Amino acid sequence: MEATRLTLELPVLGTGNNPRSDGLHLTEVIRDLMKVSGLAPAEQSNWNRTTTFTAGFVWEEVLFGLWAEHFSAAFARLLARKYDWYQTGEVRRDGIICTPDGLDISDVWTLQEAKFTWKSSKNPPMDNWYYMTQAKGYCKVLSIYQVMMHIFYCMGDYKGNGPQYEAWLIQYQPHEIEENWQMILNHAAYMRDKQ
Repeated sequence: MEATRLTLELPVLGTGNNPRSDGLHLTEVIRDLMKVSGLAPAEQSNWNRTTTFTAGFVWEEVLFGLWAEHFSAAFARLLARKYDWYQTGEVRRDGIICTPDGLDISDVWTLQEAKFTWKSSKNPPMDNWYYMTQAKGYCKVLSIYQVMMHIFYCMGDYKGNGPQYEAWLIQYQPHEIEENWQMILNHAAYMRDKQ
């Protein structure tokens, strides 16, 4: 037998190929806010960012690609309603560019977010400051109050159970959305002043 390890670079796949507009993106504001406030996790300096991001983009593509065929029927049975979601592309508000994963426009409009993570499933998404800040920001730009998160925990709960999928429907109060957005705007102004 003869085998040769090839040196190939994984391209960014899925929604990661979508071009990003110039300007200040919500994710940049949140990451900078986490950095200056001490909330940022330790950098995974030895991780290949392209490969890591591609895993999330692929999960989003799979989720959207199979939604109509599988998930919509399952959630219709579970929540007694049909879901009809699509990808919004970039949305701007107050000079901030946002790229929500999806929007369900049936009945009560709902933000749809796909998350692929190495974090443990033992912690619910409500405990993840980044997820909540991002989701509330997207809700603000879409003028809605709820998000359904589809989380693929690639390491499960780190107890040998393997990968796990969890779906969470989270409803925010209007004041939570407004307070979050004001924090984003304040920090965006701080970032612009630093330039």
